[in-house]
Amino acid sequence: MRIVFVSCVELGWHCLKTLLDSKEDVVGIFTLPEKFTSTVSGYKSFQGLAAKHRVPLFKVRNINDRENIEILRQLMPDMIFIIGWPQLVSKAIIDIPKYGCVGMHPTLLPKGRGRAPVPWSLIKGLTKSGEGFLPNFYVDITDYLDIKINALSLYQSQIREDPHALSLENVRRLAELRGREIYVKSAEVFVCRRFVT
Repeated sequence: MRIVFVSCVELGWHCLKTLLDSKEDVVGIFTLPEKFTSTVSGYKSFQGLAAKHRVPLFKVRNINDRENIEILRQLMPDMIFIIGWPQLVSKAIIDIPKYGCVGMHPTLLPKGRGRAPVPWSLIKGLTKSGEGFLPNFYVDITDYLDIKINALSLYQSQIREDPHALSLENVRRLAELRGREIYVKSAEVFVCRRFVT
């Protein structure tokens, strides 16, 4: 599967590293130029990761510019991952990949939209936060759950003690619960807006 990855934050960097270490076919990485990162909460450079794995790196200020949409089309992705990006992505981009886009945001949109969503959720005293959706697509992650837990453990400032919803133990429990829904050991769930056969 041809994957394009769009991100400029540490969470995205770790997700991309997991994909690359798993030998997934990442054909392009889009990130922000350094001069536009001073207002990005959790910014992380993708330069070294792209160079190490010999993946083309595109530094773009606006992912929705016509020339960037054309580059995305030329890359012919089957899927685009958008994890930690400061702009809404246009329908023109969403329509490019064969199987669609996977986006992630740490708050229940539209609440928490903007810079530093997790700290603002805490400051505002929100009792719940996180990606809210009704899944319609499941992926068996039995072989990758430990890798996911290990990657999440790097975010000590975001992880809480069990039984908090943001504990590593609860991440594992949720994956196992989702797995039982499709009769596997553990699963990840997504909302797919468009299926292409």
